[in-house]
Amino acid sequence: MNVNVREIAALANLDLSAEEAATLERDLNNVLAYVAQLEQIDTEGVPPMAHALLAHAPLREDIVEPWFSAAEALSNAPAQGGGMFEVPKILERG
Repeated sequence: MNVNVREIAALANLDLSAEEAATLERDLNNVLAYVAQLEQIDTEGVPPMAHALLAHAPLREDIVEPWFSAAEALSNAPAQGGGMFEVPKILERG
């Protein structure tokens, strides 16, 4: 399985040198080859797991508590509008 790094880079809006593209292509193909090896492992009868460790993490009780109102949350915002934080646009479309 070969990865077309140029297409992926274009989708991610990355400008890669030829050397970077070659390195990434080799690395991604190695990852995909390893995943293909893992797909060959017989997992019949192995129960699905949500976590690799069997230890159970302690969880707090899920209790609804009072929180900030929208006005309080926005009170220190450098810019706000329509009851929301305003942030500068960082991505251009198309």
